[in-house]
Amino acid sequence: ALTKTDSLGNIEWNVTHTLSPTSFNLTVRDILEYSDGGFLFTGELDFKHYLAKVDASGNLLWYQSYDNTYWFASIIIETAQHDILLGGRGDAGSVRVTKTDPSGNIIWTQQYMSTLHTIHLSEDTDGTIHLLVTNRHKILDDQGNVLSDNLISWTALNQNLVYFLEDGYISIRTYGGAIRMYKIDYEGNILWERIHHYQVGAYYVWNIFQTTDGGFVIGGNLAQSPFEDAFVLKTDSLGYVYKNGFSGTIRWDENEDCISEPNEPLLENWIVSATKPGRTFSTLSDENGNYFLSVETGMFELTVTPPNNLWSVCQNNIPFNYTSIDNQGTVDFSVQAAIDCPLLEVSSSLPVLRPCFDNLPYQVSWCNNGTTVAENAYLEVVLDSAISPISSTLPWTTQNGDTLIFDLGNIAPTECGNFSMKLMLDCDATLGSTYCVETHIYPDSLCLPPSSTWNGALVEVSGVCQDSVVNFQIENSGLGNMTQPGNYIIVEDAVLIMMDNFDLLSGQSDPIYFPANGSTYTLFATQEPLAPINPYPIAILEGCGVNSSGGFSTGFLNQFPQGDNDPFLDIDCTEATAAFDPNDKQGFPLGFSDEHFIEPNTDLEYLIRFQNTGTDTAFTVVLKDTIADFLDLTTLRQGPGSHDYNLKIVEGNTLEFTFANIMLPDSNANEAASHGFVEFKISQKNNLPLGTVIKNQAAIYFDFNLPIITNETFHTLGIDFITVSLQNPISEQDRILVRPNPMQDYAIFELEKNIQNGQFELYDLSGRLAWQQKFNGNEFKLKRNNLTAGIYFYKISENGNAINSGKIIVN
Repeated sequence: ALTKTDSLGNIEWNVTHTLSPTSFNLTVRDILEYSDGGFLFTGELDFKHYLAKVDASGNLLWYQSYDNTYWFASIIIETAQHDILLGGRGDAGSVRVTKTDPSGNIIWTQQYMSTLHTIHLSEDTDGTIHLLVTNRHKILDDQGNVLSDNLISWTALNQNLVYFLEDGYISIRTYGGAIRMYKIDYEGNILWERIHHYQVGAYYVWNIFQTTDGGFVIGGNLAQSPFEDAFVLKTDSLGYVYKNGFSGTIRWDENEDCISEPNEPLLENWIVSATKPGRTFSTLSDENGNYFLSVETGMFELTVTPPNNLWSVCQNNIPFNYTSIDNQGTVDFSVQAAIDCPLLEVSSSLPVLRPCFDNLPYQVSWCNNGTTVAENAYLEVVLDSAISPISSTLPWTTQNGDTLIFDLGNIAPTECGNFSMKLMLDCDATLGSTYCVETHIYPDSLCLPPSSTWNGALVEVSGVCQDSVVNFQIENSGLGNMTQPGNYIIVEDAVLIMMDNFDLLSGQSDPIYFPANGSTYTLFATQEPLAPINPYPIAILEGCGVNSSGGFSTGFLNQFPQGDNDPFLDIDCTEATAAFDPNDKQGFPLGFSDEHFIEPNTDLEYLIRFQNTGTDTAFTVVLKDTIADFLDLTTLRQGPGSHDYNLKIVEGNTLEFTFANIMLPDSNANEAASHGFVEFKISQKNNLPLGTVIKNQAAIYFDFNLPIITNETFHTLGIDFITVSLQNPISEQDRILVRPNPMQDYAIFELEKNIQNGQFELYDLSGRLAWQQKFNGNEFKLKRNNLTAGIYFYKISENGNAINSGKIIVN
């Protein structure tokens, strides 16, 4: 059935034709209005290719069936002589072009070897024919003979929309979560590429046309379910949406004359930003030190952000005022060494831990972001005792127990490196428990002089599980005494149970003990003001002792930061799992409670994991991650990835990780090798209000497939969000052993010293006194009596002074 409507959709005529006696399996692939007012349409009928002509009223004029089962045409064009050209798929992996007269009688047919599809067919005024097939541009004479056959990158030409120009053509491809626009000349050379991306998701592009100003309009819709959210994209003649822009190079001004000179070193992966109130556009310099940044109209400040305070920019924060839409500024940045010093930064990732499995490799990457050579550099990797090293792409030099040492030699400024390790988690590892790997790179001097008001005190904390006791230590490892008392808190699982002060001389330490009851204990301590390193001392212990169920609590170790803020240190902690979501997003720290509370100014680390669960090898994987407005893109720190990748910032705030030629096998062919990941770190913007929710989500694209959208991570900014249930600290001489705990009929309490006039008090969870008794000596028995099963808190006093408190479980 053929239907024609007017411009308002009103039906002008509706005609039904029977093209053959059976008329089943009918497909229409293209329709063309012929110059005489009639219409041509083509497709397959009864497994044969056909071409049909109707007049302006839809009456059938003629019908031709071509006896070739393997051929179907998907494109019809009318030539200048009113002949008909048909292009489409041929047989045996080929494409075919057929020329017919105005009545559909074949004049000639040519077949060309190509494994994929016909994309475009057109004719020049001189009769030259352009045939675009997957990744090739063939130019034919008026008999279909090949005059030239030019190879074009498959990334630029693959089942695309094509718009021909006098000097070439525009090719539109939707790939990698973006609209990719290419200008290609008739020799197959890509003249330019533009990438347009506005939100996580895929796009369908249906049409393109050129406007009178030489620009282009592209229309389509987002690939959502149901299909909705139509879009229109307007570009200029060079494919730019934002016609204003900045471009230039970033160079190391070694002779310190603040002039960018061609022989000076180029700087890669430096962030350039254009900022106006409420809007920031950012980009990265490429491997040649070049950057290009498109912006809209407005008053901007153009800034390049050094990676640290060892560098200074000759001229920065450059103002621009773009009041119109066609401005291109050129700014070459020269940067100098403000302080001569190496600065080694290390980043690592432990994306998956499965007992007895081939895990994704532990990846380590490092850079010297300083201004001088880091001499005799080396790296220490400290493994959890349950993790064994199997192999490494960079062999370790020495091994001392769980510590591996890697010699790195001299590392020049801006030089980076990486390696991967294959690790094995013990087969009897507890699922859900957390295992950590710590990486420390040396030399770890920051070179920057400390504040003149810092007195040299340096607070460090540690924790060990020994003799059924959780043993925390707060130490002043610096050369100066503390100028004022610090404070610490201790969290048991998700409850704050202790807070107190400490005041330490140089070299002095303060021990804190807790019963090993299977809880996860976290100790936070304040740092000496203006200390140059370790701003957030923290120690965490999981799996010390057992609880009433004979196990220990899990899932709490990553709720707080790991205390690895110093650039030369990275700590990765991962829960052991039997299975995991193959395409997901995680944000660390995980945050506290269901709201994922974190404090303002806490840095975030994001991990994107992916797996090819398809049926064939993935040649290219692209990850798209739009950064929330609450995060500061100038603080971005690239992390390791499972494979080599290229990172771009597109549309001002979207990270695009491209794993080109990754050749990722499908999970059925090679499950262990079908996984991949990437990691990055970023800081919050300053002065965000409490209650701010920072969300993040990524899209994963495997070749030409629709994206896989990950789960959405979120963090809520807050303070004082930890549940409080205070207990008294235990001094070393007041340590106590309770056995058994949990208790059944009785429990024995053993103290380190003899007690005179001792008082024991037991409280239930509501705070009511459930039992009390007096005792003398260093041991007494608590009988169950009428105690119901549950959790109780106890307090032990001597002469009315509390000396010990804790928790006991009655089964």
